[in-house]
Amino acid sequence: MYASEEADPEVIGAERDPDLCVLVDPLDTSELAVRALYGYTHVLVYSRRPARPVMAVVGDIFHHVQLYVAARQDDGTDKAFAITADRAEHVLHVLPKALSSALVTNYLMRPVERFLPLAGQRDPMTALAASPGGGKSSGRIGVDFGSVGLCHVAAGFSDAMIEFAKGFACRRQHAVRSAQATGCGGQSGPGARDPGNAARA
Repeated sequence: MYASEEADPEVIGAERDPDLCVLVDPLDTSELAVRALYGYTHVLVYSRRPARPVMAVVGDIFHHVQLYVAARQDDGTDKAFAITADRAEHVLHVLPKALSSALVTNYLMRPVERFLPLAGQRDPMTALAASPGGGKSSGRIGVDFGSVGLCHVAAGFSDAMIEFAKGFACRRQHAVRSAQATGCGGQSGPGARDPGNAARA
């Protein structure tokens, strides 16, 4: 079965009740892609029998890290990695980080629907702005987009992704489990190893 937000679901092939569903977002962040700022292609394969994704790829059109990939292995484990423009492969793992020194992202581009609900979250914003030991606060809030935002958490470019308008919240420890369902993994990938990549991404 093929599904996309661009069209109605379509069963392909002779099997009328297929196990695999292929979900495609051909151009995520299209309003930014036309400005040559951001653009992503997302393909996810979901198996109805185990009721979970078995493979996903998020392709980045404009940046150095070009592919975020995750797949279920034969032994039932998940492997996640990123591929850069020089064809280097970076396996992704988790490294936790304190909220007070984290870069937390949110899709806050829509002023009423997204920004105002985020701005009203006093407790999380206070925790993000905390300065343990009386030092300078290094917690930051930034903007990111959909499935690739989870990929950025998994690769170490950002530390968490939150969403209050739709009841969704994701921190890095949970991001590996969630992001593997969207083509990602955990930290210590290209964002953790090469700060220059983070600047390009």
